[in-house]
Amino acid sequence: MSLKDRAADNLLRDAIAAIEVAGASSVRSFPVRDAGAKAMMVAHFVPIRLSARDIFVRCAAAFVLTPVTLPQALPVELVQSLFDLTPAEARVARSLASGKPVEDIATDRGTSANTIRTHVRGVLEKTGCNRQVDIVALLTAISSTRLMSPI
Repeated sequence: MSLKDRAADNLLRDAIAAIEVAGASSVRSFPVRDAGAKAMMVAHFVPIRLSARDIFVRCAAAFVLTPVTLPQALPVELVQSLFDLTPAEARVARSLASGKPVEDIATDRGTSANTIRTHVRGVLEKTGCNRQVDIVALLTAISSTRLMSPI
């Protein structure tokens, strides 16, 4: 087995060697990027120990890849209604929550960065936040709560 990400492949080989040589018993986790460096995952190399050996008879470890993704963005209409934002403020807040900087939002919207900053100030005031990072944390928390609760 090998990984295209050279750094991750080296870490995987080290984890395999540790089990082969010393019978390592601790989990090793490390980041893995795809060839285009767009997707991120965390690789977990988990040694098979104790009674798990009854099931995984000829296995030394399990290799698990966990994708790292951003939470789904809230619908603009929901963001707007939750905080009584204007449509433009809601779109800006949602873009901030997706990780976009003010300059990129301005470029995407075909407007100036100053206009976007004005919208950001409105969002800050209406949400009771003090910084852009607080807006991101607030909307991310709402998004993750929304994803976890059954409908």
